[in-house]
Amino acid sequence: MSGFIIPNRNVKGLPNNVLGYGQGFTFTSTAGYQRITDFSDLALKTLNDQLEQLWVRTQSRDPQTGDYSTTALMVGAELANPRIMGRAMFAGKPQVRYVSSAGNDSNDGLTEQTPFCSILCALQSLPMICDQGAVIYCDAPSSGRYFERLWASIPFCGDLRIVGRQRVTFVGSIRFGPAFTGTIAFENFVFQGTCEKLVEVVSPGASVSFHTCDFVMGGDGCRGILARGGSVAALGCGFYGCGLGAIEAWDMGRIGMHNCVGSGNGFALKAEGCAIAVQSGTRPVAVTPSIAQEGGVILGTATASAGTAVTHLGYRERVFSSTATMSALDLEFLEDPSPAQGKDRVTGKEYKGYWVFDSQDVITQLSGKTPVAGRIQLKRKPGAGTKDRVKVYLYLHSHTGPMGDAVVGGPLGNVASLAPDESLWAPVTSASIQAIQSGYTRGYAVYSPISGEELEFYSQAEYPADLWVVYQ
Repeated sequence: MSGFIIPNRNVKGLPNNVLGYGQGFTFTSTAGYQRITDFSDLALKTLNDQLEQLWVRTQSRDPQTGDYSTTALMVGAELANPRIMGRAMFAGKPQVRYVSSAGNDSNDGLTEQTPFCSILCALQSLPMICDQGAVIYCDAPSSGRYFERLWASIPFCGDLRIVGRQRVTFVGSIRFGPAFTGTIAFENFVFQGTCEKLVEVVSPGASVSFHTCDFVMGGDGCRGILARGGSVAALGCGFYGCGLGAIEAWDMGRIGMHNCVGSGNGFALKAEGCAIAVQSGTRPVAVTPSIAQEGGVILGTATASAGTAVTHLGYRERVFSSTATMSALDLEFLEDPSPAQGKDRVTGKEYKGYWVFDSQDVITQLSGKTPVAGRIQLKRKPGAGTKDRVKVYLYLHSHTGPMGDAVVGGPLGNVASLAPDESLWAPVTSASIQAIQSGYTRGYAVYSPISGEELEFYSQAEYPADLWVVYQ
């Protein structure tokens, strides 16, 4: 067998064009769906089933025939821009990515000359299985800080290092979801935030460590690290202003603290439920050194040490939520759109299929404040059984229609591709937030190409959206 073939579904009787590994296959199907079944063993069939969930529909249609083409994700495939095209399954070799404020999230991040501008995009670009390890190098940005909501909900397995090549300030929060497994290490970062927790680990298969990092919080109800699963270790770190506490573990979480310092914390360590906490060397100064309750266990001893305080930069955060749906009556048969013109390139039809994120709360809650950064989280929920990956485009939306680009670090409006039940945090400009704040626009519009077969799916689908704003 020369490669794995992922068949396309027939769209309104159009030919199915299937690209194999090394050769192409073209066939038609009156049934609307055709599948390759000549596998020599069950393992290959299982792998094909997994790959089938990852195939990406390219935006390529012949103007004369209207034929669509489908590109399959192959084992070990190297994709030019994973934010647009998807992700490879296996690495096969050590992976290196670069991040810089001078970069662009439409780059491939593979060299220092073509870096990403966000850590999240670099993370999403990694293959799902990095058995040879991976490292992400971050340069200190010209502004002195990154504004990110680094929520890792994507599947990942392997050893990963995220390294600040200078002292890098990270404003926002980090969350490792259940699908993120392996060993992850942060080095040389200053984490700042005002949310409930700076770092949250919920994956039982994740082992996260922080080396020579500082956690600086700006609220009484804030904690530095919460482990609800897996293990978290702080080595040579500082915790400052964590009003609730520095490190906490629930349920099956495990935490460790070695030679850490800090001040202004509610507690240094806390273990609750079946959690285990271990301390050694020094620990941060706290109102309560350690708390063990409901079966939690704390092992070891440590001496309190204040260290040298790190000043909070004074940023505040707020999240606004909304869910938008689109009626099937508003959908057109659209593919390969030109969002800048608001029309389909081939048919010339008006591009009406859009979702509006409209948050009146932005105007109310941010009155008198200055937004400095933001991200919008887009989630695509499972719908009518389709596995299609669909490209989405993010724009500002006025009271009458789309009015401009809202995306940081990308070409006009181009955000990413989403499969059912996937999500992403897309960076948006502070100017776009200010436009909503002033009432000049209604919010954000998410555009997506619609094909005839997908009409039923989109009439049932939803795009929940959270808008995360950092302000002063």
